[in-house]
Amino acid sequence: MKHLLFLSLCVLTLLGAGCSQQSESQEPATLALTSGGPLAGFLERIPKAPFTTRYYARRRIVQNHMRAGGVPQVFEYTERVWSNGQGGFRVEPEQLIQPTLSASQTNLFLLLQSAREGFMYRVRDFRVQDLRLFLRGYQLQIIGSHLAVAGQACERLRVTSSGASGYHELDVAPQTGLILRCVEFDANGSELGRMETLEYNSTPDLSQVTLYQDLPVQDLDLANTQPQLGFQLRAPGFIPSSYELVKAERVDLANETWARLSYTDGAEQVFFLHRRIGGGLTATDPLAKHNLRVFTVGPWTMLDATVNNHRFLAAGRLGKDQLQLMVESAIP
Repeated sequence: MKHLLFLSLCVLTLLGAGCSQQSESQEPATLALTSGGPLAGFLERIPKAPFTTRYYARRRIVQNHMRAGGVPQVFEYTERVWSNGQGGFRVEPEQLIQPTLSASQTNLFLLLQSAREGFMYRVRDFRVQDLRLFLRGYQLQIIGSHLAVAGQACERLRVTSSGASGYHELDVAPQTGLILRCVEFDANGSELGRMETLEYNSTPDLSQVTLYQDLPVQDLDLANTQPQLGFQLRAPGFIPSSYELVKAERVDLANETWARLSYTDGAEQVFFLHRRIGGGLTATDPLAKHNLRVFTVGPWTMLDATVNNHRFLAAGRLGKDQLQLMVESAIP
């Protein structure tokens, strides 16, 4: 169990480290609502808003997990968030509301949330990553105007993916583009999870706030990865439908060098990571020549595979089968 927790922490650290704030599309986006008429200009601000807006927020997070045997479990907690408007941020877990755990288990949960800081801020919540791809694969409707979230006037958007049966409702502050409330629903309208701002301050004092420190990340030249990585990247031949590659990077963690490829459909993200392992592994080594582990963190599925001294990680809000196809298509 401890090894699995450590593994999930390492994977989430790699996923959240230095992720690009948004991808830059070369094609112009067409801003239009499904109901017709121009979409308010604040949509263009949404991708950058978490990194260009100076603010403090206290937020409530509700996540519905599915345990073994199909038994649902709800995690509800609060967190405090700061952003300096120049790319720096901090996420501080505050209180676990449910489930009811022992003091030691509660402290462990909050500690793990702290350690996942980059993932929590950049990746965990539904967000517009690439406006061009987003408008190609998602339908938008304004279903409410001048709604108040933590004292801020918001427009409510309903977001529906062409490839999914559920939908999201986003409450967006037009002036900044910040999403202050996000609720996910299934096809029947049952709530699956939410991020909700409880308190908001647009002029926070950050003098005593220690901002998140990133891992070293470098853009990766896919034409020849050997000089940057020390090995040739094994990229997946299979990419999930509607996803495109938007970023290739080198990430360094604990004296390990990884290649990280980031894919998005405009909102959701899929990550694929690869590194070369030195020879000499034995059958009893945790990283034996053929090894596959699957674990989940909330709605995220993560695969950790080792094949012939190559280690692969694939992660996203997708089923195990699609992530496994990505890994299998990259195996040398």
